[in-house]
Amino acid sequence: MRKTKRRMETLSFYDRTGVERHLEKMAAKGWMLDRVTGLGWVYRRIEPKKLHFSVTYYPKASDFDPGPTEGQQVYHAFSAHAGWQYVCSWAQMQIFCTDQPDAVPIETDPEIELENIHAAMVKGFLLPYGILLAIGLLWSAMLVHDIGDDPIGLFSSVTNLFMAVVWPLLALLCIVEIIAYLCWRARARKAAVRGEFVDTPTTRPFQRVIFAVCMAAFAVQILYNVTTGSPLLRVVSIVMVLYMLVLTLAVQGVKQLLKRRKVSRGVNRAVTLAVDVVLAFAMMAVIVFGTIRATQNGWLDRNPPADEPPLTLTDLCGDELPEAAYQSDWTGDVSPLVAVYDGREWAHPTGHRCGNPVARLHDYRSQAACAVRPMPRAAPCRADR
Repeated sequence: MRKTKRRMETLSFYDRTGVERHLEKMAAKGWMLDRVTGLGWVYRRIEPKKLHFSVTYYPKASDFDPGPTEGQQVYHAFSAHAGWQYVCSWAQMQIFCTDQPDAVPIETDPEIELENIHAAMVKGFLLPYGILLAIGLLWSAMLVHDIGDDPIGLFSSVTNLFMAVVWPLLALLCIVEIIAYLCWRARARKAAVRGEFVDTPTTRPFQRVIFAVCMAAFAVQILYNVTTGSPLLRVVSIVMVLYMLVLTLAVQGVKQLLKRRKVSRGVNRAVTLAVDVVLAFAMMAVIVFGTIRATQNGWLDRNPPADEPPLTLTDLCGDELPEAAYQSDWTGDVSPLVAVYDGREWAHPTGHRCGNPVARLHDYRSQAACAVRPMPRAAPCRADR
């Protein structure tokens, strides 16, 4: 039987009500929160019991702290005196539990609580979400432009489709989270004047849907690149997935290691950031250099195996075609929505000269776009000479 388990929880940082209720349900199932990391929430097995949780905020805390600061220790001692046992921290969020149904609440002043939550939100939530929102809106605007400028090129690329799904959803997520928090804060400020607390709204179901759609889009992108892409694209797709996993594990591992070693907040932050930047650039340089060398040495082909084009120079010119060595390829960009094919044919003279203008005909390009599902019996095609 497992003693611990790790879960990715979709809970807003300010949603103290949602966190409290979720942890109460987990304790009733026999799981107590042990710690919160960048790789998920870690739970340890306990005897199922009915516990009450309280979530408070200490704005001076940081996720890089090696442990509770002196101020936090005083705060935890005060909470323990009131019957609340310290569980763990999530940056500025402090989590406590008790088995006493009538324990004195830790927070007794709604105005002070509101100030602490807002200070914590400004420090660790609003700025990152604002930056992510700006990037998401920028990408969304670029995608709208591409729809009007080159819709076939947009919808025939699995990577472009992934971006078209993920970035608007991330922008929507940021908008919903920011608006939900600001609306709750406006209500809570009015209630605080009357000495009342207001439960925080939960966006957990909405976050779950966004997370599931983004992960599905990512899986489809990798699957299509691996199954239908060129050998080079297949290798690059797999390597980039490993790159993201290794970088995430390395950065989180360094941060947790320094925290266990009781390294100060400032040193931990500086070292973790340095490892993130240096490792990211070093790994990317190795990937780029490796793929270039592999392509130059012929180990990886830029294009998938070519098929015969549906239209050739022989079909266009017949007997008037001059004597030469001809080479052709037929490639395509395929997505779940659209397929775009590109055909080329080159003439390599064999020494025979011909005054016929047809002899100057060296290549042609044909492009075809068709829906993959349902696939028509004959794809529309246009050839330009």
